[in-house]
Amino acid sequence: MASQLAFTMPTPKKRRQKPKAGWPRGKRRTTGRRNTPHTPRAHLTKHIPVHVTLRLDHHATGNARRRDMYKAIRTATTRTKDCIRIIHLSIQRTHLHLIVEANDRDALSSGMQSFEISAARRINRVCKRSGRVFTDRYNAEYLTTPTQARHAISYVLNNWRKHGDDARWPAFRVDPYSSAILFDGFADYAAPPRATWAIPYEPLQIRPPESWLLRVGWRRTGIISCHEIPGSHRA
Repeated sequence: MASQLAFTMPTPKKRRQKPKAGWPRGKRRTTGRRNTPHTPRAHLTKHIPVHVTLRLDHHATGNARRRDMYKAIRTATTRTKDCIRIIHLSIQRTHLHLIVEANDRDALSSGMQSFEISAARRINRVCKRSGRVFTDRYNAEYLTTPTQARHAISYVLNNWRKHGDDARWPAFRVDPYSSAILFDGFADYAAPPRATWAIPYEPLQIRPPESWLLRVGWRRTGIISCHEIPGSHRA
């Protein structure tokens, strides 16, 4: 009778991680902050506006507050899918601030992806490069109360004062790298009619708000001054 042979399973070799595998750690060091976690976003309805922050790889793209970068981002706003509505927008040196409206969570994701792809292509064309433009997943803050909406609008449109960029353009009362020129809610600044705009300046393409919070709600919590400094009580 033949004896049964013993069979020993070979010990699997330990796989070595490739040097460049996983999330590019250099990107994390350039931002100087923790990455936005990839967790499912909360339920969203068309009645809730969203404050979105997009961070640029400024080591590759440079200061975003330049005329060529402004034109690239402005064009991207006209090519974004209609599933989101960009209500307010400001361009800072290393990041973008947007207040958007979307019908639901999937529409927000699809619309922001469309905007990021369109903006990245045009920014890379301006910078004569290729590769990643936005260093991290966009940060989204849902605005659910009139007070939140009021603070978010002031934060986005007056963000240049927080960073001290208003000193570089003393002739401007509102940020020329934002949609503030179109905002009719400032207590001490009236949006000029189209006929008075300077010919070389083309304002950012934004949409009128549809949510109650951005149309009416925020106005019940106090006026907004174009001289406010976000994060402080100074004006």
